Amino acid sequence: MKLKMKAINIRYFIYISVTSIILLFFSSCKTSPQFTDPVATQILADGVYVFNTERVLRDIDFEAMYAAYGISANQTVTKKSEGNAVLMQGDSFADPESGIKLSINIDGSITSPDNSTIQGRLDMNGSVMFSGLYEENGHTILISLKGVLIYQSRDSLAGNEFNGIYKAVDSGTGRNQVIMVNNGLYMWEYETPEEGDFLPWPIVVEADGTFNTGFEFTARSVMPGLGETFFSTVHSSEGKLGTGGNILIQNLTVTNGTSMVENQVPFTLEGVRVSTEDRKIFSENGIPEFSSGEKQSAYSMKSPKNVPGWYNEQLVSENGFYISCGSKSYDDRDTALRIAESIAAGKIISRIGLELSSSTETGSISSGDGVDGDRLYETISTLAAKGIPYTVTESFYDEGTGTAFVRVESAL
Repeated sequence: MKLKMKAINIRYFIYISVTSIILLFFSSCKTSPQFTDPVATQILADGVYVFNTERVLRDIDFEAMYAAYGISANQTVTKKSEGNAVLMQGDSFADPESGIKLSINIDGSITSPDNSTIQGRLDMNGSVMFSGLYEENGHTILISLKGVLIYQSRDSLAGNEFNGIYKAVDSGTGRNQVIMVNNGLYMWEYETPEEGDFLPWPIVVEADGTFNTGFEFTARSVMPGLGETFFSTVHSSEGKLGTGGNILIQNLTVTNGTSMVENQVPFTLEGVRVSTEDRKIFSENGIPEFSSGEKQSAYSMKSPKNVPGWYNEQLVSENGFYISCGSKSYDDRDTALRIAESIAAGKIISRIGLELSSSTETGSISSGDGVDGDRLYETISTLAAKGIPYTVTESFYDEGTGTAFVRVESAL
């Protein structure tokens, strides 16, 4: 097969609905990660960790389809959060935002038992980085994530005197909330669930009953000839649990965007403990008891069939080259090959971006315009705009399954 030279010019265009924005929570924690005895077969101690993250999402299908028409339209989605609690069990935990199950191997590498495209590492300071693919609404999403795992000792968490079920009214929606507090973790849901409700993740409550939470979502898009649009939402919340069974929370949401600025007046949510029932927050596999199984299946990635011998889901470095493969099922051969090539190239961009930004700590949420601290976003967008040479070394389209396979190489 004749080799062809191209340049990666990754522009990611992710179609989103503002109404689907999910508000997650964060809190500030400073406990060092707890590493086990290096001679053991487990790296991290079991228990509760805070997982602070910054992630960049790209819809590879849209990227390839727009490029086919010579349109360089792009849209980036960046999500940052601090304080989401995860349950580590046997060096395995679930990513709060995506629900992807992650495993930390004895050599520090990160993989997923449910998704063969997940690839990353854990460093000795607790920092985490990984990338991979998942399918959402029939589209291939490439996730690039960096973060840090921070161990929470039992003494640093709220005691059992705060445990129980609380009820409060969400003044923003007028709906009743049911709040669960158990062993230093806080979780809530609407008393009467409705379609489209977002599912929060547990957050940490400090020993004195206080918690500070929030989430930042930023979308930037550029359409040639139409201009640039920007949208950002920053949500923050400060709360306090009282030993007498009361709860007080103050929330603030600030939204900025093209031709719009919305600074809400903070609103207060008050409630009381209605039961001292010990309601478990995490399930046996580390996922919150109240999470929907639909979210987990939405982020799965099916392994392709009739895979060529040279195909490998994992990106590898060998003899001075990155070697990356991509696959895509599509009834049109040219479209499938184009998207598969974009997936393979996108893996390289993600890896380089994560490596370049890994020496910088994950940025904290800022309560301003929602654009500060986007280090991973800035690195990846700069690489995508610059373009990196690569060579397509193998390509194959399986007519029986309608699946394309592409292998590319790029100098390290």
